[in-house]
Amino acid sequence: MSITLDREDSLIIKVFLMIRKLIMNLKQGNTEKSIKITHTINK
Repeated sequence: MSITLDREDSLIIKVFLMIRKLIMNLKQGNTEKSIKITHTINK
């Protein structure tokens, strides 16, 4: 159980960091790269 929970926690952190990076890119006006990132997440 603890192993799966740890994996889920690391996944949540990875997703959170990706979203944060995406927001940073949008703030910099780097929308083209951000759109590409969202497409890879949706797949």
